[in-house]
Amino acid sequence: MKNLVLIQHEPLTERLEKIFCIQDLINAGFSIEYWDISQICNPGIKLPNLINRDYVRVIRDVDEFKKKINILNPDEYICIVEILFSFENRALWKIIDKSDLKIIKFERYGNTAIPSTDSLFLTFLKKIKQGNLITKIVRKLLFVLCIRLYKLRQYDYLVTSANLENVCRVNHPDYDLYLQDKRAKPLLDYNYIVFIDTGFGKHPDELFFKGSIKKNDNLLWQSKLCKFFEFIEKLYKIPVVIAVHPKLDYKDEEFGGRLKIKNATLNLISNADYVMQDQSNSVSFSILENKRIGFVATDEYLKEYGQYMTDLTSLLGLSIFNIDNDNFTNFKFSQIQDEKRKAYIYNYLTSQETEDKSTSEIFVNFCKSL
Repeated sequence: MKNLVLIQHEPLTERLEKIFCIQDLINAGFSIEYWDISQICNPGIKLPNLINRDYVRVIRDVDEFKKKINILNPDEYICIVEILFSFENRALWKIIDKSDLKIIKFERYGNTAIPSTDSLFLTFLKKIKQGNLITKIVRKLLFVLCIRLYKLRQYDYLVTSANLENVCRVNHPDYDLYLQDKRAKPLLDYNYIVFIDTGFGKHPDELFFKGSIKKNDNLLWQSKLCKFFEFIEKLYKIPVVIAVHPKLDYKDEEFGGRLKIKNATLNLISNADYVMQDQSNSVSFSILENKRIGFVATDEYLKEYGQYMTDLTSLLGLSIFNIDNDNFTNFKFSQIQDEKRKAYIYNYLTSQETEDKSTSEIFVNFCKSL
């Protein structure tokens, strides 16, 4: 069996350890190292809930990265690379490609790229409104030239939950969790509406991701949401509970002092009367549980993520409620049509071949075959 090196743009958390099946690979006999290069990709980034493991190696600069990768024998090692294939990371990708190591792209979140409903012209106009278009175009063109000049590979093997050809199909992490925990005991013993928060203006990826340094006002976002929540709570006569993103921490008084629960999104969705969310990837749980959903956003949110939300809601046959402009009395929760629901599940979350298997089982066997 090959030795595995997971090159990651984030420090290790329990969530990442599970997503990449690290302990299961170790149990299967693989030697694995986790290379944390977060301070190269996103200098200064800080995340909660970090964990220490013997197999973690923290690499803080490109020279150190180059030295470590150059001593790996391509006949003995394979790399699972989790860094953006981009102009900003070109130095890292040149080093990886020159090493001749085989590259696995382990794309667990196959629903992060969905078909756009816009024409190329409309997409272009929206990008102009977002600003920095010239800079983005120049970087894109320079990276294309870099790819051609150095003949860079993005991957040799693609492992994904998306319905694509010539890949190793696995399940979306949310689908695996759904299989494991869908019958877990409810955390709350009363009726409620759950809001799936992504921490607009507070999420560390939003703050540190290169090329997207603009800081949005999280407290303004919370204030607008709380005003809307108050209306919804009076209308439905049940409270709104906040499902907190794993990378975020909130003070008790935030979100108007409403109950905030972390690392329990599936349980909260499974047992909720209704689900509210923005563009959260946890829509997977709502779809699997066949919940009535309300997609909500503000003007600021739509400026940043409107295109993805539009594409997602269009795919599901739903719509976005803008709490800045729409009359609160017009808001409603909607259920996804069965045909669209099943199409989403089998195109992005699982397949008929993998729906009764765990990703861990599939990926361990795939690595053994290399």
